[in-house]
Amino acid sequence: MNKKKFLCSATIAVILSLLCCFCSKKKDETGAFAKVGRKVISQENFDSFKRMKRFYPAGLSHLVYPGERSFATLCVEAEAIYRKAGSTRAKVKNSNDWKWKKKFFVAQMYLFEVLDKNLGFPDIEIEAYYNENKETFKKVIKIKVSKDTTASEESSPSDSTDTTATDSKEEVYKDSTIYRPLNAARGEIAQKLFLKKFPPDSAFYAGKADSTGKFDSADVHTQWVMAKRRNLPDFFMKKVYKKRYGKEYPDPLVVDSANDIYGEGKIITPEDIDVIYGWLTDKRRESYNTPERRLYLVGWLLKWHMFSEEAKEIKFDKTNKEVQLMVDNAWKFEVVTNYVNDVLVKEIEKNITVDTAMCVFKAWDRSYRPDVYPDSTVLNDAIQPYIKQKTNTALEEKIYNIRKKTGVRFLQSDFTDNKVEDPGKLAKEADSLYGEGSSKDAEKKYRVLVDDFLFTSEGKNALVELAKILTEKEKYGEAINKYREFLQFSDSLEKRCNIFFMVGFVYSEYLNKPEPAEVNYKWILRNTPDCDLADDAEFMCLHLDEPMIGVDELQAEAKRQGRKPEDTEPVSEVKEEAGTSE
Repeated sequence: MNKKKFLCSATIAVILSLLCCFCSKKKDETGAFAKVGRKVISQENFDSFKRMKRFYPAGLSHLVYPGERSFATLCVEAEAIYRKAGSTRAKVKNSNDWKWKKKFFVAQMYLFEVLDKNLGFPDIEIEAYYNENKETFKKVIKIKVSKDTTASEESSPSDSTDTTATDSKEEVYKDSTIYRPLNAARGEIAQKLFLKKFPPDSAFYAGKADSTGKFDSADVHTQWVMAKRRNLPDFFMKKVYKKRYGKEYPDPLVVDSANDIYGEGKIITPEDIDVIYGWLTDKRRESYNTPERRLYLVGWLLKWHMFSEEAKEIKFDKTNKEVQLMVDNAWKFEVVTNYVNDVLVKEIEKNITVDTAMCVFKAWDRSYRPDVYPDSTVLNDAIQPYIKQKTNTALEEKIYNIRKKTGVRFLQSDFTDNKVEDPGKLAKEADSLYGEGSSKDAEKKYRVLVDDFLFTSEGKNALVELAKILTEKEKYGEAINKYREFLQFSDSLEKRCNIFFMVGFVYSEYLNKPEPAEVNYKWILRNTPDCDLADDAEFMCLHLDEPMIGVDELQAEAKRQGRKPEDTEPVSEVKEEAGTSE
């Protein structure tokens, strides 16, 4: 009996434990953005990640990763890849680049959350003022109440002579005390604190006085604050610099003044300028390649340095949750981009090969001159896009495998990406749609396969199907490009035979370009003479200058010759046409 009770109790405990886990899981994931492995990424964290990426100071266009990725994809990948990027964390942490990026993010948040929103005062000071002076934000209002409410609150059944009792037609009001919420009063509080700490100077007062020397102090105060709001960073830069260094703020754009802050052993060093110079895109870098123009960079760095130091002084970087989230996301993103580009991409680049023979045909596609062999520059222009495409495709495969092994699940339908799709299922759906004549919907799915799953057999095959649809849409140049891409990813001679035939056919029958058509057909005859389309390629080569006979024309000719439209041509005519005899 005791044993039975024990087993029953144990069973109940297990059930309760499972229920608790289930409820906890549901609670943790409610309203969350995604789940990567066991970690739930909150909506708040995702919003912070997006803001960080928008603020991100460095240009990334010269890097293979992240490329053109959505915020949702970047966020989940950063979480998944970060776990594998341990080898690069120490390098990033000790770099001057990360030191300045961290300063940048803290300074930017300080600028927005403290300077712009609160006129230079942290939330804790705004809240303290509000609590100490809460009565000044009190307001008494009249609210309408019903007769029943009045009777129950102001009279009793025995008090039949109560003069407050009214009939249902009479409106009854009572006083109610409310307080303006902190956020509604924030601007007013910030202005009062600002005026107390930074009152208008005598010159500003004098400029606002009338002919009698009088002025409206309230109006002057408002105008003073508005004037400083127009360039708060500059106003506070001067205040902070004087507080920290005991002298007037130097103009970083003037060489003599800049010498106080820029140089070896100064606040901003040449090594610091090299860091920010590396963040600029090639085009913007050209704008700062002179000593005078580089002084603008000195001003940027000085601002980030001083505002980040101010933030640390008031512990803004430790107490503000949004700042912490942004810096954490920036750190994770920095580690991941370094790991992917310095480790994964370099591993991939060692093994990337491009079929240069196929690139010759790509060069001819651009010139329509197959009689002229492309020089090294032209050939290199054809090769480089394929190197980039193959590198990206190999990288996508590595990242896809990391995601798959870690486990990524988006928890909101508004935020997801195509990498959660099954390429096999996508291919079947696309083929079915294409077979049913829904080429527009099929094209969308084929493009997903090409853009996101080119490392799979389904992605490679989608290049060919997409080329067929593009040909139907009379986008012949784009169709040929897709066929050429397939040739770089497929080693099958049989498939290459089919692709060269289709490219030749587009050139001869749609673009009326017999020369490039001929070299594509002849590739088949030279390299795959036994393939199923070799005879057709030979026939097309022999009749390049002849228009293709349409079905309607063939049927009309059959009627003139007294044959049924579906009959084949006489054997003798076929042999004569092919140049053979019995």
